[in-house]
Amino acid sequence: MSDETRFQWDAMIADVAGGNEIDPYLQQAQGELRDDESVLQLTVSSNWAKNAIESRHVQKLHEWLHRYDPQRSWNIRILVDTAYMPPPDTIDTPADDDTLEMFDPPTEIAPQKVKRLAQRRQIVPLGADTGSGLNPRYTFDSYVVGSSNRLAHAAAMGVAESPDGSKFNPFFIYGGVGLGKTHLLHAIGNKTRERNPNARVLYVSAETFTNDMVDAIRRQETNHIRNKYRTMDVLLMDDIQFLQRKAQTQIEFFHTFNDLHNANKQIVLASDSSPHDMSELEERVKSRFMWGMVASIDAPEVETRIAILQRKADELLIEEFPIEVAEYIAEQVTTNIRELEGTLSTIYRYAELQGRVIDADLVREVLKQDDARMSEVGRPISAATIQRVVADYYRMKVSDLKGKRRTKRLAQVRHIAMYLCRQMTDLSLVDIGQDFGGRDHSTVINACMKIEREIDRDTKLAEIIVQLTRKAQNS
Repeated sequence: MSDETRFQWDAMIADVAGGNEIDPYLQQAQGELRDDESVLQLTVSSNWAKNAIESRHVQKLHEWLHRYDPQRSWNIRILVDTAYMPPPDTIDTPADDDTLEMFDPPTEIAPQKVKRLAQRRQIVPLGADTGSGLNPRYTFDSYVVGSSNRLAHAAAMGVAESPDGSKFNPFFIYGGVGLGKTHLLHAIGNKTRERNPNARVLYVSAETFTNDMVDAIRRQETNHIRNKYRTMDVLLMDDIQFLQRKAQTQIEFFHTFNDLHNANKQIVLASDSSPHDMSELEERVKSRFMWGMVASIDAPEVETRIAILQRKADELLIEEFPIEVAEYIAEQVTTNIRELEGTLSTIYRYAELQGRVIDADLVREVLKQDDARMSEVGRPISAATIQRVVADYYRMKVSDLKGKRRTKRLAQVRHIAMYLCRQMTDLSLVDIGQDFGGRDHSTVINACMKIEREIDRDTKLAEIIVQLTRKAQNS
């Protein structure tokens, strides 16, 4: 982006902020005003950033565009490009410059490492619309089908091919953590958009839906939020169990569901438990979940686990991945797909850092360090455990991570702990923020985004993350 374009974008978002602090998601986006298309195009580096801008700023951006040229009907297009790096001056800006503490700069990445990272990134072409909240990597083509998920996959394909509510409406998918429910939701959305680029598709978690409603009530903008959800052709809502114990949100979802269903709009829901087991949902809400089709996804059998590992190895560009290695990992890791893929990623990272090939000896060496975790799910890891492990590693106190001080070094360590909590626990963003001194969920999102970016370009930090993960698992 040229300096002139950057200045124009900065001036625009400053105007939108109206004298308040500028949201870092907007500040880190690349903005381009395309007068010839009557489009404001934003490029961001993650779906988190895209969802945040859509939920918080689209209305104000539309208002700015209307003031800019009221004679036009403006559109806002938000693209996700995982290769896009925000301008350096918008990243990791410390809160108190006068209290900075020095810490080791990022390790230089070898040229061949940079090349491999660039190859692994899936870049969304400029001009392509990824849909609302959809991850373009999650498609039916990349979904591994086995006896444990065949019914859910077939039903999802049927919905994607006829997303007019005529097949199963709603379509409800449930299963344990990390078994591929989210992948199927995105695949339905991506297939729908592929067949009909004009279809209005929205993927959102129940947690985001709740936060949107809370923000809308606080800002007295409930009509805007209702229009956002009730005008969709396909609504894909993940982690629906999050609505339990939230009476006001259940009421709003109940009316949203009715409006969409009555208009023959497709609703797809995913949960970690069946509707029958969600005892803290209102009966009228629960009964609507069972109007259409309910399909479960079970833990994958060994043949499917091997196929998943081989696909993941292709994604990681592992040149040699012997079948006996895949079989051994598949026999050891039996819990879920996320655990399976995470194990292979850890092995790959370990091999890369050690300069070794992935063979049976290396796999046994890595798995031996946390054999109890690999054989079966043990005690859940708590945020307190992760905070203690991270604080000990950096020779800090847990109270520092929860406190108000924001020196650069302390902020970096706090972000690492938040990132590990998000990766290793089932805590919501709100809960993680509460465990770190009552911080806002947006702070947690920003922390996770920063650490994800730094891991990609800093091999030293990536190795530290692997070490801290093992320490927390073995603690």
